[in-house]
Amino acid sequence: MAAIQDAFVEAVGPCLGEIRRPDRGQAVRTAARTVIGSCVRRAATCRFWPDELTWTAWAAETSGMVLAYLADPGIVGAPGYAARES
Repeated sequence: MAAIQDAFVEAVGPCLGEIRRPDRGQAVRTAARTVIGSCVRRAATCRFWPDELTWTAWAAETSGMVLAYLADPGIVGAPGYAARES
């Protein structure tokens, strides 16, 4: 799992400046862990709890959610919000 997270973080590197979260590194690690956990869960439960999505469609939906999170600056006053000015 750590190798997958490291690959995700490395792949995001060239786009790090586009991330609007207060702590960019933490945001990327959080996104990576969320995607990894979601993949594992879906793989383990898809036979018993089908969602009618192909893996490609699921990946597109998940990518959209991750990109929205990384593009969102966060909530004013939340921990870490002031860590970086907009």
